[in-house]
Amino acid sequence: MKIAICSVQEFNPTIGGIERVSVSLAEGLIKEGVEVLFVACRKSPYSKPYTLPAKQVLLPKTLDYCIENVQALAHILKEEKVDILLNQNSHSELYNRTCYEVKSLSGVKLISVLHFSPDMRIKGNRNLVSFKYLSLKENIINLLRDVCTRFPLRYIFMYDQCRMYKNLYLNSDRIVLLSNEFKESYIKLSGIKESSKLTAINNMLSFPYEMNNYQKKKQLLWCGRLLFSQKKAGSYFVSLEKATRTITGLESCDCW
Repeated sequence: MKIAICSVQEFNPTIGGIERVSVSLAEGLIKEGVEVLFVACRKSPYSKPYTLPAKQVLLPKTLDYCIENVQALAHILKEEKVDILLNQNSHSELYNRTCYEVKSLSGVKLISVLHFSPDMRIKGNRNLVSFKYLSLKENIINLLRDVCTRFPLRYIFMYDQCRMYKNLYLNSDRIVLLSNEFKESYIKLSGIKESSKLTAINNMLSFPYEMNNYQKKKQLLWCGRLLFSQKKAGSYFVSLEKATRTITGLESCDCW
């Protein structure tokens, strides 16, 4: 069996996130005797020298979707005799379209992976009003975002996202979520009638572990990327304000 792990960005494990997870997955698959191929569209601006456990191929264009990339990827999969295409960028509707068309041309099985909760854009835009840290304009914008995620408005303002999840389900052979708890939100947003294609990996936090009690500071570690509205500074300040209400002597340790 041979699996092609694909995404828009090169699989540099030093970047972290999806890239690191993909490399770890590839290492595990190779140990089990599965052949792996990495396929990406573009180089990362933050890339440093790295080594991969398998060959990596870059598509001709840096776009999430274009005919050239579709044809090139379909050709690569046939030449490499790939059985399964693993889409690690399933949150991009354009890249999903690339995978759908490649599947149709090459006949491979398509597994789509979501690396976050399907309703992140809904829950992530709620309860972000804070007159202590944010300006009046920011609070008004956050309040409007909150209102637009409430039933039934979310089915109007989140129409594109709901449609994307439905198309993802219809065109994939399997969809992998990061937790069984995410299945309910995916079903609600996509409007699918049956969920046999949905599966979930084990959340590592659900495994038993030994508690080590030791003296430590009361610190709040905030990790975020400013590219996403749910992780911007406003969310940080609101979270910090809520935490300080219940935890005395709390310090913040930021990582952006």
